[in-house]
Amino acid sequence: MRFATTKGTTAVEGRIDLFCLLVGLGEMVTGVLLLSMPLWTLQLMSVQEVPSEPIYMRFIGAFVAAVGSAYWMPRLLSPRGLRRRRRTVLELTAWVRCVVGLFVLVAVLAGALGAAWWSVCLTDLGLAVFQVWLVGRFLGPSDGS
Repeated sequence: MRFATTKGTTAVEGRIDLFCLLVGLGEMVTGVLLLSMPLWTLQLMSVQEVPSEPIYMRFIGAFVAAVGSAYWMPRLLSPRGLRRRRRTVLELTAWVRCVVGLFVLVAVLAGALGAAWWSVCLTDLGLAVFQVWLVGRFLGPSDGS
């Protein structure tokens, strides 16, 4: 796998790329585990409520893996427009994380999901807030550049 490179990448942008690489890797591993071994993965997460149909967890695994791979898109494509793609990926994945995190929050508070799901809620909402901060602080306004 070759990553697009640019001479003008700043140290901060390099760190943002590393963040995206690591978060994407974590999501990809989680997604692949949910796809291939859903019940074992849920046990690893300390989830007590195991679904009777693991196919739904495999479906969620495909979604999680897709989100993880999205973090790599800015560097997998042409170096042209790299800054704009970084911003777009971070904004989109922050939105997905907000939606998922809020859903899990409501489900845990309503008793539909067990306490083990707090880790998903806090991770998704925490990363969403961090990513919005990264975009606002280091990737500048969305002005088409």
